[in-house]
Amino acid sequence: MTRRFTTHIGVKKVTVRADKTAAEVKELSAKINDDLKKLAFQAPERTFEDHVVLLAINAYSQIESLTDELDELKQQNKQLQERQHLLEQEYERDSESEKSSDDDVTEISDDVTELNDSEMSLSESKEDESSSTKSSMLTHRPVEKKSKSSKKQAPLNTHAYNPKRLQREMSQASQQLNRLRQTPRS
Repeated sequence: MTRRFTTHIGVKKVTVRADKTAAEVKELSAKINDDLKKLAFQAPERTFEDHVVLLAINAYSQIESLTDELDELKQQNKQLQERQHLLEQEYERDSESEKSSDDDVTEISDDVTELNDSEMSLSESKEDESSSTKSSMLTHRPVEKKSKSSKKQAPLNTHAYNPKRLQREMSQASQQLNRLRQTPRS
């Protein structure tokens, strides 16, 4: 809701329309008057109108700088969100791969147990054979446990893929974005 406010800027009484409260307009006019006093002190030979023009140029320049900074922060935020999404996908893939690897180890362990049981039953059934034949049949090589991915996976770089760090960076970017949105614009 746009409201009208009457305030003093420098020596002139002005009426402004704003979507702000009376306190906010009063605070804004105090800041403008403060800046005008600084300009008058720095360049006393200039007129009030010159000071107002300089103040407007400075304000517009600040708005441009803040807009550029806001755009940069939005881009960083977008990149961080994309990176977080990719890392979450990678984490899910790694979790699934670990589960399948654990399942493979369980299957191999079951197979080894089954082989040992069959060897035990075989040895019991052939007790009457000679000890040399018996010992040669019972000797077995240990079964190697193989997983689907025989290559060793490189450990994750915890600095680059730290979800807590990414969350903190995204939070900081959001806070900076909110601060930029709250800056007064003319």
